[in-house]
Amino acid sequence: MDCQLQVVTLPVSDVDKAKAFYTQQAGFTLDVDYYPATDFRVVQFTPPGSACSIQLGAGLTDAAPGTVRNTYLTVTDLEAHRHGQGQPQIRHRLRHLHRPEADQDACLATIA
Repeated sequence: MDCQLQVVTLPVSDVDKAKAFYTQQAGFTLDVDYYPATDFRVVQFTPPGSACSIQLGAGLTDAAPGTVRNTYLTVTDLEAHRHGQGQPQIRHRLRHLHRPEADQDACLATIA
């Protein structure tokens, strides 16, 4: 039986500002922006090539904004990703990972 992580919910203080960041700077695809009531809104994005989406909005969680930690978006080529997305605000750290087929540095990127 396969198990897949499908959605991560991120608590944010400004839904529209977060939506603009993920679509305009990070290059995520906007999947849903649904708000059937003033106190409930679901905004869902999917990173390019990912099977896991993120959700943010109003009324989704009681967690405080900014409390999600240690969730990583990984890319195979950080510089190419930055170039293709108009220099998004992405912090990164390099870590050497051993791969049997090739020893290369891999980038772990954190969306600011």
